[in-house]
Amino acid sequence: GNNIRATISNTGTFFKYAETGIGSGYESPKDSGNHLIFGHNFWFAGVDTDGVLRVAATGFRPENRDIYSGPLQVDGGAEPPAVPFAEEVYIVSKSEIDFHIYNHAAPGYVMPHGIENWPGNGDVDLGLAETLAPFHDFNENGLYEPETGDFPLIRGDYAAYLIMNDNGGEHHGTGGEPLGIEMHYMFYQYETEDEHINNATFIHAKVINRGTNDFSDFRVGSYMDFDIGDPQDDFIGTYPAHNLLYAYNGDAHDGVSPYGPGYGFDPPAVGLMSLNNRMSVGGYYANLGGVYRDPLVDIEYWHYLNARWITGEHFKYKETDIDTNFMFNGYPSEDDPDEWTEISQGNPPGDRRCFMGLESVALAPGEEKCFDFAVITFSGTENHI
Repeated sequence: GNNIRATISNTGTFFKYAETGIGSGYESPKDSGNHLIFGHNFWFAGVDTDGVLRVAATGFRPENRDIYSGPLQVDGGAEPPAVPFAEEVYIVSKSEIDFHIYNHAAPGYVMPHGIENWPGNGDVDLGLAETLAPFHDFNENGLYEPETGDFPLIRGDYAAYLIMNDNGGEHHGTGGEPLGIEMHYMFYQYETEDEHINNATFIHAKVINRGTNDFSDFRVGSYMDFDIGDPQDDFIGTYPAHNLLYAYNGDAHDGVSPYGPGYGFDPPAVGLMSLNNRMSVGGYYANLGGVYRDPLVDIEYWHYLNARWITGEHFKYKETDIDTNFMFNGYPSEDDPDEWTEISQGNPPGDRRCFMGLESVALAPGEEKCFDFAVITFSGTENHI
């Protein structure tokens, strides 16, 4: 919808070509052949009142997932319906909505697929919620009827909406117990003259507890596999004051690789910012084996969301015994060894996988919570921190 081409799928993995599990899906700028992100997904975790850890996440490959498409029943059982419902990615633009408002009754008008099939209502006969995706209800009868002029309520100029859950199948990603949650995602973009907004993608995530589990400590994590052009020469950092997790090139030149032509000199930086919830953890792993690898089971995801390595040991500041929740939270500078960065640490650039954990919240049965993010990019010559 703007200067970014973002791939969205209903597998629980975003910004990746889900059909094959390989191939970056966040092209910036679009049509350049260069990408900033190889894959992104969300982690959800909580301990119920019986002390049972429940985790839903997607692993490095989409088949290693706990997340499935469609809503859950609302009777407290948090079960998927007998008949699949609302399993698509629904794509709508503001211009389509504007045209629809004034022409829905015009002869020859062909309704766009996203507007016609927008999942505004759930099938109550299947046990689903009466209202699912947001819409403008002209006659206030509670029914989404686009043929009478009702239309989707979206954010931005272009939006993709999808509904997912963590109880539609086996938990292949973590091997853990389901939480009984339903997730509504809206990915959206603005097309504008503002360079930064025109190079951003926003994410609105709503989590609904459809089960009977009462979580006093519910945590949301956001995993990012940043790949700036050539994925083998990157660094990552955290900026907790701005709830920001980011990546930048490990040198001044991003060269040609099997993944694209490269950004050349002064490559861009890319970051994920939490807009309405405080970031409480920022970490990374490099898939090197040992404690630096991808999480494989539920307790390892839980450790990461609590600023611990998969062994349970807390993250440490530099090479001290001081606990920290934020890896590499200093200003990236080659001239200041006091700033804790991958540069001052003396790390070689490489392929980085990292994650953000948000501050714990309570999530009672029937309750919903919203989490908003922005994926932002900056040119290599700008100094924004």
